[in-house]
Amino acid sequence: LPVEQQQQQQQQSSVIIADEVGSSHLPGAVFPDAQSSSSNGNDNNNNNMRIKQNPNAKNWSKTNSSKLTNNATPVRNFSLFNLLSRNHMEDVFVSLSEMLKHPPKDENGAGLITNADYWSGNVRLSRNTHLEIRINVSLVRSPQGRAKFFDCSLTPVPPG
Repeated sequence: LPVEQQQQQQQQSSVIIADEVGSSHLPGAVFPDAQSSSSNGNDNNNNNMRIKQNPNAKNWSKTNSSKLTNNATPVRNFSLFNLLSRNHMEDVFVSLSEMLKHPPKDENGAGLITNADYWSGNVRLSRNTHLEIRINVSLVRSPQGRAKFFDCSLTPVPPG
């Protein structure tokens, strides 16, 4: 392949999540491999963009005004309200509430390990409701045991 096509393929494979997960204008894609908005890198819409190092990716740069080099991969943070279909939001938010109700384990860590700080289930995206996605949610606590934040990850469920 020509060098330009190789760079484009590397760029696409190193993007973790683009502007809209499962966007309806990217048929067949659960997690789009390229930025799906037409906004440039200088506007306020990109405030949630983080750069994550990818040791397996080669250097590349975006075609718009913002350049990413040194094996950088853009990572987007999204709200669950924007990702989940209405039918599945209740299950997810009830589980989040239950996690917050459970007390933290003992200070020395000797307490009974339960699934109180973890939940997993299959949901559907708001834009592509025909796609089933597995959501894994972990409650991250401070050293004092207070709830700090929820770590959520989405993985496609293979059809079948």
